[in-house]
Amino acid sequence: MLAAVLVSARAPFAGSYVVMHASTNDGLIAVHRGTRVRKMHTSRRDTFISINDRPIAYVDINKLEIILNANNYISRSRVEDAVLMNRFDEKTALIKFYPGMDPEILHFLIDRGGYHGIVIEGTGGFGHVREELLDPIKRAIDGGIPVVITSQTIFGRVNLNVYRRGGVELLKLGVIPAEDMMPEVAFVKLSWVLGGQTRDMSEVRRLMLTPIAGELNPRSDVGTYILGPELPRK
Repeated sequence: MLAAVLVSARAPFAGSYVVMHASTNDGLIAVHRGTRVRKMHTSRRDTFISINDRPIAYVDINKLEIILNANNYISRSRVEDAVLMNRFDEKTALIKFYPGMDPEILHFLIDRGGYHGIVIEGTGGFGHVREELLDPIKRAIDGGIPVVITSQTIFGRVNLNVYRRGGVELLKLGVIPAEDMMPEVAFVKLSWVLGGQTRDMSEVRRLMLTPIAGELNPRSDVGTYILGPELPRK
């Protein structure tokens, strides 16, 4: 709590962050971007980890010092300059692909659900789905419903060009690859885009592939793949 208050009061960056233990000890606290953080353990104190990114900062509790760990952040601005854009489309779906998934699930979202956007957690192999889902995906996109493809793996990014048969077919249909966004982040972003920004398909694609709040990196840094809490670089 002390570290969170210190970050809120003194940090040079703006945005929403998770401020939690960097290890099981109390001395060092990590500051994670809200669009990049995931809880990785049910009960560990250092359960929160930055995905496809590094913590933006650390807090040394003993010294009450903020240690910056990145320079690609949005600086603070005056409250008068802030614009509230808080409209979300509740008819946005997030579904997980699984072997043997029935295409009728997607047909239901299109026909009876009245959904305006769909995010699919594809396979861990760069984000793919079974061939039987291509038809309802095409129906959705042809009907003005954007379909975003993410991956079920925690780290890495979607690359539909790797396995040509499945991925390239999805690209031909017009799906939006979510790059290195986490599925839940892609879901929130698509809901935000459809809720208050646009429903034009080309503009939806542009916004989904445009970094807004640190949720998307244009290239992957292999150094961000970690299997435990990352401590400050020396």
